[in-house]
Amino acid sequence: MNKFYNKIILTYKPPFFSSYDIIRLFKKVHKGKIGHTGTLDPFAEGLLLLLTDKYTKLSHIFLHKKKEYVGTLKLGISTDTLDITGKITSEDEKWKNLSIGEIKNAFFSLKGEIQYRAPLFSAKKIQGIKSYQYARNNKNALTPLVKSYIYKITIEKIDLPYIIFYIKCSGGTYIRSIAELIGKILNTSATLTKLTRTAIDNFSIQMLDKEININHVKLKYTDFKIYDFLPEEKIKNIPLSEVNFLKNGVRKFREKYFSLLKEYPYYLLANNGTEIGIVADKKFFNANRHKIIFL
Repeated sequence: MNKFYNKIILTYKPPFFSSYDIIRLFKKVHKGKIGHTGTLDPFAEGLLLLLTDKYTKLSHIFLHKKKEYVGTLKLGISTDTLDITGKITSEDEKWKNLSIGEIKNAFFSLKGEIQYRAPLFSAKKIQGIKSYQYARNNKNALTPLVKSYIYKITIEKIDLPYIIFYIKCSGGTYIRSIAELIGKILNTSATLTKLTRTAIDNFSIQMLDKEININHVKLKYTDFKIYDFLPEEKIKNIPLSEVNFLKNGVRKFREKYFSLLKEYPYYLLANNGTEIGIVADKKFFNANRHKIIFL
């Protein structure tokens, strides 16, 4: 059996590879399905979480995981992509008059829930069309408002016009937009020059204990089963006699396991170490009912 069958693959995306480039590389060594749980911009580097085979049905759960990044922004410059790979749209030297206190206050003001416009160069849809298609055709469009939660944001180093910062935020946060917001708060412009995703929930760079060479590209990674990383309290051992009842949708048994979601948003059903399925809260799927995803 393929060693990547039904696995979570945590890997490190090098800069200037798209997330789909990494998926295509892993497809050369795994013939089954592979999906992502949230992309990284091509110019960025860092952790990318992939799911294979039946695990791909769990992507909605992992999309909502908290993310951590270390980024570098440059004040006094704006680009159409909001990062250094884009076309420069404006430049100024207003940053030269900023105090360290003003810069710190700008960052700390973003803690908590924030709302902003998604970048035009993004996959957010505008009337059913991905916004980057408007951008590539040189058409202006008003992108949707996005809500994010910033759990922590700190300044690691100030070497004007550059600022290195750390941020822990909700899944789906556009760090390019965070850099732009900082510029606006400081009455100047700003663009992201470097970005590294350092953590996805409890998954960190330190976990990457393997290396694979695919088409002359070396990738650090680790892979594991869901059973291996979930804490004991999120694993529910069930008798085999109940598995078929669950698969056949017998309400009595489904309700029995749905009731446990009051304590955790999802948990694993298993039998003697064999994974049976994931019971997940309806909020992950914007659905009216909770789900059992069989593995």
